[in-house]
Amino acid sequence: MKLEHHHITSLFEQRYIDRGRAYFEEGMVEIVTSGPGNVTSRCAGTQLYKVELGLIGGQLTGNCNCPAFADFGPCKHMAATAFAAIAHAKESYRPSARYVTRREEFELLERRLRRMTKSELIGIILQHLGDDEEMVWSILGVDQE
Repeated sequence: MKLEHHHITSLFEQRYIDRGRAYFEEGMVEIVTSGPGNVTSRCAGTQLYKVELGLIGGQLTGNCNCPAFADFGPCKHMAATAFAAIAHAKESYRPSARYVTRREEFELLERRLRRMTKSELIGIILQHLGDDEEMVWSILGVDQE
């Protein structure tokens, strides 16, 4: 995908550009697919997020499965992917060893969780909820505002 800096500045707030650039510079993005008008990536943050970007009519658009995107729209993971896509097009980008390690940890965790029974998973959730009332109310689907 042929991205330019003006595509990034037209979609993202400066704070997301700055944070995304830091993720990119740390090598925390892996380009999964790249085509003439789109790119998909995985970006390691608190979790491993899936990012999709596309150029439609010269405008950058996309989505991310992180909570920030769901609440606020274009996020730092998308900005990091945009920077990585620009470097990838020049064949000058690879994810860092730190990213690879994080990805492998997330994948291992997911495989282990998928092998657990529903009862085991419920036990882990209850053990870690502790006194986090906000999380309890969130699971119950109750809005506390």
